[in-house]
Amino acid sequence: MIITAFLEVIKRIIIYHLFPSLIVSCTVLLLVLGIIKVFRLKSPSIRGSLFFVALLKPLFTLIQGTSPAPYGVYAPISPGIQLPDPMNFIPAHLWYNEAQVVDTNMSISLSLILMATSLFLFYRWRSYYLFCQSLSTQSSLQKEEEEFRSILTKLRKKIGVQARLFITRTEYESPFSLGVRDPLMVFPSYILAQLTPEEKEAVFTHELVHIRQRDTFWQWVPVILKDLLLFSPFIHYVFRKISLEREKRVDQVAVNYLDNSLSLFSALLKTARLMRGQKSSLPMTQSFFTQRFLRPGQALTERTKALIDSPERRKLSWGKRILIGIAIFLLLYPQFFLHIRLFSYTIQIL
Repeated sequence: MIITAFLEVIKRIIIYHLFPSLIVSCTVLLLVLGIIKVFRLKSPSIRGSLFFVALLKPLFTLIQGTSPAPYGVYAPISPGIQLPDPMNFIPAHLWYNEAQVVDTNMSISLSLILMATSLFLFYRWRSYYLFCQSLSTQSSLQKEEEEFRSILTKLRKKIGVQARLFITRTEYESPFSLGVRDPLMVFPSYILAQLTPEEKEAVFTHELVHIRQRDTFWQWVPVILKDLLLFSPFIHYVFRKISLEREKRVDQVAVNYLDNSLSLFSALLKTARLMRGQKSSLPMTQSFFTQRFLRPGQALTERTKALIDSPERRKLSWGKRILIGIAIFLLLYPQFFLHIRLFSYTIQIL
């Protein structure tokens, strides 16, 4: 009986939670891309906010689930958590006429599944935490670090933030920052060796701006949401776009601190060329889909294009701001009713 109950719980999780969340992730992503295209949005902050909505909305559907009862609120296996998503996703009568009873065996099976999922997520997040801890305890390349001490002192005063420098022989695909209380900037030595003094100052400035804007803390939010929605390939694409827009935003801020704004542009081009070989990716920030289908250096190339377009930045009119605000509200609050037949879909957005 326990095996039958376990299979029934798996079926209900797929039908009432995973499948609707998968469809929502695709639908909201297409709507977000449409809004960006229609309004011709260039601002990385606004684009990042819209992509974050595309990351958050499927989570609402995943947790709340859908109800097989015509007037029900919760799915039969829902843990009883209802996020602000006022209506059900799939019309109930398309599945069953009435809700089915959840017996003790199904409750046990659900508890085991949730426990296994929690352990899996805990293992992933702990591995990233241990990676950060291992870097903070390792010794940097002292000779190379001494070379940049004076330039870092100047940049720290100019930007108003303190951070430690760590230079490593590990061939990571790009420099990065981590840590909240004691921030650490990590630079692969093979990249620094190819950069001019001005380009080195540019990449140092970029990482210091990350730390000033507390991206080392806030980047955990999309990482956690992406792992909760690991089953959806659309979520991995959204996660990549959020990371890319965050980098574009920091690039635009960093050039304001540079005497030569082209130095960051040339540093990005050189790093993109260096990434054509096999490099070490960061845990948690890359996924199976991005590693398999994203060309090496593609994100850096897109950042260089954004730097070229940055002089065209203009403040949004109040009318456009209001329309974008309404669009974000409509993405988050109302549901999309998908009338699902055997092999055909009819979408009605209310």
